[in-house]
Amino acid sequence: NRFQGEPCCGSDELLVDILRNKWKFEGYVVSDCGAIDDFYKTHKTSKDAAEASSQAVLAGTDLECGRSYDALLEAVKRGEISENQINLSVKRLFTARMKLGMFDPDNQVVYSKIPYSVVCSPESRKQSLEMTEKSIVLLKNDQQTLPLKKNIKTIAVLGPNADNPTCLLGNYNGSPSYIVTPLDGIRKKAGNKIKIIYDQATGLTDDIISEPVDISGMLKSDGQSGYKMDFFENDKFEGNPVSTRFVKEIDFFKTKQPVVGLKPGKFGIRWTATYTPKKDETLYLEITSDDSSSRLFINNQNVKNCFTYHEARTEHYQFDVKAGEKYDLRFEFYQHNEGSGACMKTVTHRKSNPEILKEKIKSADVIIFAGGISPSLEGEEMPVFVPGFNKGDRTTINLPAVQTEMLKSLKETGKPIIFIMLTGSALAIDWEDKNLPAILNAWYGGQDAGTALANILFGDYNPAGRLPVTFYANDKDLPPYEDYSMKERTYRYFTGNPLYEFGYGLSYSHFEYSDLQVPNVINIGDSTKIRVKVTNKSKINGEEVVQLYISHPDAKITVPIRSLQGFQRIAIKAGETREVEFTLTSENLSLIDALTQRSIIPGKIIISAGGCQPGEKALQKYQAIQKECMLKGNKLVLNELD
Repeated sequence: NRFQGEPCCGSDELLVDILRNKWKFEGYVVSDCGAIDDFYKTHKTSKDAAEASSQAVLAGTDLECGRSYDALLEAVKRGEISENQINLSVKRLFTARMKLGMFDPDNQVVYSKIPYSVVCSPESRKQSLEMTEKSIVLLKNDQQTLPLKKNIKTIAVLGPNADNPTCLLGNYNGSPSYIVTPLDGIRKKAGNKIKIIYDQATGLTDDIISEPVDISGMLKSDGQSGYKMDFFENDKFEGNPVSTRFVKEIDFFKTKQPVVGLKPGKFGIRWTATYTPKKDETLYLEITSDDSSSRLFINNQNVKNCFTYHEARTEHYQFDVKAGEKYDLRFEFYQHNEGSGACMKTVTHRKSNPEILKEKIKSADVIIFAGGISPSLEGEEMPVFVPGFNKGDRTTINLPAVQTEMLKSLKETGKPIIFIMLTGSALAIDWEDKNLPAILNAWYGGQDAGTALANILFGDYNPAGRLPVTFYANDKDLPPYEDYSMKERTYRYFTGNPLYEFGYGLSYSHFEYSDLQVPNVINIGDSTKIRVKVTNKSKINGEEVVQLYISHPDAKITVPIRSLQGFQRIAIKAGETREVEFTLTSENLSLIDALTQRSIIPGKIIISAGGCQPGEKALQKYQAIQKECMLKGNKLVLNELD
């Protein structure tokens, strides 16, 4: 009866009654990876995989990411689900595949006509750079610190993310054919005209700095220098290798099969070599792998097993070596999916020293510090237990303290500091905001992050990015994690003073708003046009993100303080004025009432337009403008399908 449209409860009601019957959804539903396993392994709502799978299908989950649905045959035999009930999901899944053209002749499939040459083509690279440039947010720029002055002779590029490619790719990412770090981009842009002094300065969460060590000259394998690299056509390293190479280093982050005949996602690689160090020292083997893919043996002892990791992760193994002793190294990797990879680097560790660093950069005219956090710290179910992070979750929104302390020390030099933040989530940087003249938020900017940053730093691109989330000042601004209400959450319900609000972002240009055209009365059920004029008051061409917000100050129910109902990114030349038009529909003017119905309720509304949220400062500086109007008529409940 669950598929006859009869009322039911729990997930059945959500996925069947609401999704299928009320919303008329005709696609398919897929589980999160491992979610069905949790029914019987963790939550104990099912006794085994068969029962869990039948429950999931009956509740409306057509496709599973995992292996529990293998037990559906057993569930049918036990009478827990019928073949006809399974066929409902099968039909949806095959319908989707047919719509994708998966059963059409190759010459009729659109995707088969796209050549591989479009990957990383000049057009694609141009788009990648444009996306990154548009995403970067200028948070602060006192005394026009940016763009950098043309007479700069020396730049100190510092910070744990200045030359860290890992921090540019995020989680569940692909593997680009190139990565431009902030240091790479600045060096290329500076050319031979500007001297660049680089130092990592500090670690992300501690004061340990990793420096690469080249041991390739001390590696031997089958009489040759370097590692022997054997390819296997299975992930258990069984049988004879199908191909062998000799390489100087272990680095496999590629997306194509490395040997003709090997199937992506179904092969293994083994690197072997004998290492004979020339001196006693402590080294660290830095292993980066993703999707449960690598392990290290030294003298046949498994010293680091990364076969159980869920995401990209970097691990260190302390390697104390004696001069002249021989160490048999074996590093194994299997490609769990087409994008997975692994590498192993040899590094030494040293402690950061602010006083030595300040002496090193004393000739610099300006300091660019690239910090923030990294996908190696935040992500899903990660074995990370360091200050501020627990299993990939964040225990504080603060920038790691070690970076703030280093920035405080660098401020003592008296040199202007430009802070570049790379992060996948909001950071609290209260000290940095109060004490540093320029701050850029570059997120995890992708393969062209360094180029985009350099273009902005040197004035070849005028930033116009806006924050898509609220940046709070400290942990106290946030309600308890266990509190699921929306009170004091997001820009819509937060009553405090955010460090940087949702929609915030600066430009090298200055824009002012005027002549907001709003009708005095909007009749419920009608659409209406809203117009506003935007003037570029500066001498620099730029882009502005015009944002339209609505507030319902007299509502008798809990409603958002304000709500974004439209935005447009427009180019405005220096001195030019442009008129921007928005159309407010019934949906834009509606609220969720006490019965959880989307309704238009008569009463006063405030309509605001600007380059940011409406606020006292924004209104005083003409960066936003607002007007009141009345919604008139009878309350209107919108059709759920609208």
